[in-house]
Amino acid sequence: MNIKPDSQPKYLKARTVPYAIKPKVEADLELLVTNGALIPVTHSPWATPIVPIVKKNGSLRICGDFKVTVSPVLCAEQYPLPCIDDLFAGLAGGQKFSKIDLSQAYLQMHVDEKSQELLTIVTHKGLYQYCCLPFGIMSAPALFQRAMDQILCGLPGVQCYLDNILVTGRNEEDHLKNLEATLQRLEEYGLQVRKDKCEFFQPSVEYLGHITDAAGLHKAPAKVKAIVEAPPPRNVSQLRSFLGLLNYYGKFISQLATPLKPLQELRTRPENGLKPVLLHVTKLRMHC
Repeated sequence: MNIKPDSQPKYLKARTVPYAIKPKVEADLELLVTNGALIPVTHSPWATPIVPIVKKNGSLRICGDFKVTVSPVLCAEQYPLPCIDDLFAGLAGGQKFSKIDLSQAYLQMHVDEKSQELLTIVTHKGLYQYCCLPFGIMSAPALFQRAMDQILCGLPGVQCYLDNILVTGRNEEDHLKNLEATLQRLEEYGLQVRKDKCEFFQPSVEYLGHITDAAGLHKAPAKVKAIVEAPPPRNVSQLRSFLGLLNYYGKFISQLATPLKPLQELRTRPENGLKPVLLHVTKLRMHC
């Protein structure tokens, strides 16, 4: 990773960690050190405070708040993330599906020593430097996607979006062949998977907010429920979020542009007020 010329290092103080999660933060730091993802250091010109994220299963993920230190001066990597439609088009003709979830995703990708100083985090336990690509750094998705595309290049019936890999085949024999080739490729590059989050030879799987099976692509019930139960927008910011939620499933809603027109006008001309939103939101939900 490279930073812009004449950029000055930024050293911030450690943020207070809530007592309720402090033991989990300390345990996760120790685990990351044991796994080789972090190394303790005594000094650094850079210091980024951490943001502990509590996941759905109760476990913790430590992220650096790099947007206040490194990201503004970072020369961002440019590599496109796959288009969702292209991903699913590459799975056409598949009869069953296997989903592979990589463990700790970015942390399986090592960074050079020159970049480690930039990736110093400051905690109540002191300073640590990442030896691997951390969560929260601006260039992480582009770097990781490019690496995964190179690793899985040439494998048939395989599509990858960051740390989620989907494998299929025209029949069971073809599927098994593609799956073995994928797992072998991952083993060659030393990548580990989360067995508890993997699914194999399923008639349908949920992937990137969609349900895919032999018949094609479908809406995920949980996502539809989120749209139907979403509270009506009360301001322009909430309206933009609601429109983004609708557009994600836009391909499933016939002539979506027509009912969206009044909402788009309100988004660009908020002085008209948001009272008309309620009626249009109700109509749109009926299409989902």
